[in-house]
Amino acid sequence: VPLLGGSDPADAWDFAQDFDMSNPWTQRHLVAFCEALSKEENKERLSIELTKCWMTQFADCLLRQGRRFPSLAWEFDEAAIACGAAAEKLLWLEGSSVRAMSVASLLTVGLAAPDEQVLRIRKEWDGFLAEEASFVPGAFHVSPLWVEADSRSELISGTVSTLGILLVLSFGGMLVFTGSLVLSLFVVISTVCTLCFLMFFVVVVLGWQLGLLEGIALIYFIGYAVTFSLHVTHLYADDTPVGGSAVVNGEGGGPPAAAARLKRTAFALRSMGCATLGSGATTAGASFFLVFCTLRVFQRLGTMCLI
Repeated sequence: VPLLGGSDPADAWDFAQDFDMSNPWTQRHLVAFCEALSKEENKERLSIELTKCWMTQFADCLLRQGRRFPSLAWEFDEAAIACGAAAEKLLWLEGSSVRAMSVASLLTVGLAAPDEQVLRIRKEWDGFLAEEASFVPGAFHVSPLWVEADSRSELISGTVSTLGILLVLSFGGMLVFTGSLVLSLFVVISTVCTLCFLMFFVVVVLGWQLGLLEGIALIYFIGYAVTFSLHVTHLYADDTPVGGSAVVNGEGGGPPAAAARLKRTAFALRSMGCATLGSGATTAGASFFLVFCTLRVFQRLGTMCLI
């Protein structure tokens, strides 16, 4: 999926130049492959509802005309054209020569199927093509189902890994600057709670389905979620409001713990409160106009930013 990462050119398909559709053995092998797809046990295994194979149609056409199958190499292209190859979308033609073909299968699952089920079916297709490699060497299968399942799987794993990295970095940064495990943990908990509320509002209140746009927006807004809590917590750890003393447990002549926490909180809010509210207001004001955009991507980003 190019949108979610680079692809290895070695994984791209390429046409085997020695593949020859006119070879009688190639025709036999393709018919055997299509017959294997039509077996009940394979239809159940691969979740196939219907299969369309041009080679079996070609064989039936020749038999109806009183000709033999497989067709001889020198008369294959002429016979294929006579059987309607020129209008067949599953064939690759160069001029009047048939170079390759594809087999179309309608599956019993749709794009709304769970990713686990789709990936399991794809694995079954991988195994089936490996078993039939003697008949169709180099054959591969493609489907929009695989793309959708891979996209969602990569998106979920990427979102989780990004969230984990950011939380670890924010925890480590706070620990370095404040020296407090408790405050660093509070930053992480605050960020996680903010993201959980955002996802609850998006999924439950707005009724959106989590997709590519929502995943990208979530990754983008993680930075917003951690920034303000990190700044406020950093100021809370400042010793200025307690007279320069780092003692906050009531010992050593310092203020009582509750009073110290209140002073630290008031200092952090006075120092960053207005800036935080101003930043939130400007962000909300800028994103408000995105809600009325025509493009869905801007609507979703604007709505999630407002939340």
